[in-house]
Amino acid sequence: MGRKFLEGKRNLWNTCRKFYPLQDKKRGRSENMDSGIILLAHGSRRETANDVLPQLAEMVKKEAKYGRINCAFLQFTSPDLREALKEQAENGVKEITVVPVFLFNGIHLQEDIPEILAEEREKYPQVEIKMAAPLGADQRIGEIIKDRINEVREGV
Repeated sequence: MGRKFLEGKRNLWNTCRKFYPLQDKKRGRSENMDSGIILLAHGSRRETANDVLPQLAEMVKKEAKYGRINCAFLQFTSPDLREALKEQAENGVKEITVVPVFLFNGIHLQEDIPEILAEEREKYPQVEIKMAAPLGADQRIGEIIKDRINEVREGV
C-alpha cells in the first residue's frame, strides 16, 4: 500500500483507531475497561464506503457496558484487524470480542479471520480474543430489508 494511498485515509484511520471515552458522562457510568469490541468490516478502496463502520461503532458505543470500541478492516484500508487488536491489547484490554460486520459466511470468515485471530492470540496470551457470529440471515436483517422495500414502494 503506497504512501499516497494512505495519506487520503488519515481521517478514517483517526476515526477508527480512537478509543471511546472511559466515562459515559450522560449516564454517569464507567465503561468496562477490561473488555473491548472490534467491529470488523471487509473494507473498500473507495474511502466513503468505509465511513459506515465508524457510524455503526457510534451506535454500539451508546451501550457503556461494552467497554472500548474500535473498528477495523480486513482489506484495502486501515486500521486492519491486527492493528486494532494490538492497540486494545497494549492498552490493557483483557477480553476482546471481534464482531464481523459481514452478511455471508465466506472464506474470510471461515479461514482468513480465524487465522489472523490464532496468530494474534499467540502474541497476546494474556488477552482472551473471541469472534462473534456474522450478521448473517438474522430476522432483524430481514426486517430492515422489508423496510427498504416499503420505503421504495411508498416513495419515501
